[in-house]
Amino acid sequence: MKRLVDVTQKQPLKNETNHWNGEIQNVDDWQSLIEYWYQVRCKIVHGVGLDAVYTWLAYETLDIFMQEIIRRARDCIKEFDLEKLRNAASQFEFNQTDSEKLKALHQKMVIKYSTMPDIWQVDMQSSS
Repeated sequence: MKRLVDVTQKQPLKNETNHWNGEIQNVDDWQSLIEYWYQVRCKIVHGVGLDAVYTWLAYETLDIFMQEIIRRARDCIKEFDLEKLRNAASQFEFNQTDSEKLKALHQKMVIKYSTMPDIWQVDMQSSS
């Protein structure tokens, strides 16, 4: 993440927006980091020329972030919960549901997953 900050400070990522100057100010500048990922994605998808270092740094930082999010989701969603969700889905599909039981299951799952750690609390200094 520090490399990305250094690179964008020395040579800001060119973009067509009026709301972002192409620089990431520091390792905690989430708004600029997300805008950076989006701008790199747009340039790749639309075939706009882009220095390889920007692409590589987008990959590295997004990989750190997504690995943490996936780990948290995996820790939060257990096989038993997945089976409950499959059962609820099949009840919806075949319209054979006791609506009160389904509402209770839904409420229980919402409470459980709303306690998952905030996604912004990711250590972007990690390399794995």
